[in-house]
Amino acid sequence: MKRLLFIFMASLLVVSISGIQVFGKCISGNCSTGKGTFVFDNGEKYIGAFKGGKRQGQGRHTFPNGDVYVGEFKDDKRNGHGTYNFVSGGVYVGQFKNDMRNGRGTYTFIGGDKYTGEFRDDKRHGQGTYTYYNGSVYIGEFKDNKFNSRGIFTYSNGDKYDGQFKESLFHGEGTFAFNNGEKYVGEYKLGRKNGQGIYFFPDGAQYIGQFKNDKFIGKKP
Repeated sequence: MKRLLFIFMASLLVVSISGIQVFGKCISGNCSTGKGTFVFDNGEKYIGAFKGGKRQGQGRHTFPNGDVYVGEFKDDKRNGHGTYNFVSGGVYVGQFKNDMRNGRGTYTFIGGDKYTGEFRDDKRHGQGTYTYYNGSVYIGEFKDNKFNSRGIFTYSNGDKYDGQFKESLFHGEGTFAFNNGEKYVGEYKLGRKNGQGIYFFPDGAQYIGQFKNDKFIGKKP
């Protein structure tokens, strides 16, 4: 009787998820050091490798809401390369660190947009390429999920902006080349031409001077 009780208690483990201790039960295999299936009291389920009672190595973790992660674990957390399928339809394939998207990866949105580049703490952060479903493409720097610093935005119709961004808006020095041959070179503020600039026309004519809210207001005094 004592032996049966010991075996039952050994199958009840405490596993840490994102720093929070969660109770559950090993329902098959070896959830100490080996391969097994562990069901958490909160509805999550892990099938894969264990070491020292922790998820370590390759595994599959299913969440109560339907999200599924398949990939590497280290010290009970998603660490290394893996694929995370969101129940909403989005898919991330790439690097993880401490249960978050960290490093290089690709996130495909349910609507068809796709981002390939660097992540930091689950956000697009660093150098990357964002491709829209309609064919428009941004290549450049990201910060906290937004276009930031230097980048190039090419529209599906052939228009192109090459310059500085802030909070996903044109902001700073930049060049906008239109598909009809017109071009603006100068300053932007919060997405609009503001400040000193030159507007070139295909016939050779030019506006040189100050712009405000996308309109030419005259030469600088």
